[in-house]
Amino acid sequence: MNDLNERIVRAKSDGGELDSLLRDYLPFVQGVIAKQGYANVEYDEQLSVAMLVFVNCISQFDAEKGNFLTYLGVAIANRLKDEGKKQARATRQTISLDDTAADTAIQLASREAALQDYSVQEERQQIAEEIDMLSAALADYGIAFFDLEKVAPRQKRSRQLCAQLAHTILGDADMLDSLRRTKRLPARQLADKSGQSLKTLDKHRRYIMALVVILSGDYPSIQTFIPREEVSR
Repeated sequence: MNDLNERIVRAKSDGGELDSLLRDYLPFVQGVIAKQGYANVEYDEQLSVAMLVFVNCISQFDAEKGNFLTYLGVAIANRLKDEGKKQARATRQTISLDDTAADTAIQLASREAALQDYSVQEERQQIAEEIDMLSAALADYGIAFFDLEKVAPRQKRSRQLCAQLAHTILGDADMLDSLRRTKRLPARQLADKSGQSLKTLDKHRRYIMALVVILSGDYPSIQTFIPREEVSR
């Protein structure tokens, strides 16, 4: 068990460790908000929602199901997306409640809270299932799911280039077929079509292949966690 997983186990019963964990990984949470945040939701509200998700993820996390930070990032991104949609609906509606209507609203809010709790459970299950499916798919290409963070370029420009190259493959039936058959990057074809050097393609080959697998597969929750510039052309 790695250090982070050990801290998560302690945090489930130790309030001091929980507070320490939340402080130490606040920059990670802020990074997810920066990538996935919504302009129609106040930053402080987004941060509060994200930290609540963080606490829930700690209480629910099972180390055998995968990487905690990947799990946390996808969960926060999905919750912020839902929050953005709710705020958008709220701005289109003006509701005036008298006392009787207020009682009804409270009952409806209680029902909605119960439904949201059920939704969170389903979300966690969906994320776990997607991670399992993607792990198996990437293994065919010699890529470990939990190595994605290591192979991802640090510079935004390089990540955008990899995204463009992945979309080039997705838009070319021959290259896509070659990649799926051989489980290898069609480097020569991709170099000819993109104008990039073979050296550059080899440097980023695992990340490019991983993007092709993710973007062409049925992984809606995981795709949500990919920065926007890497999802669309």
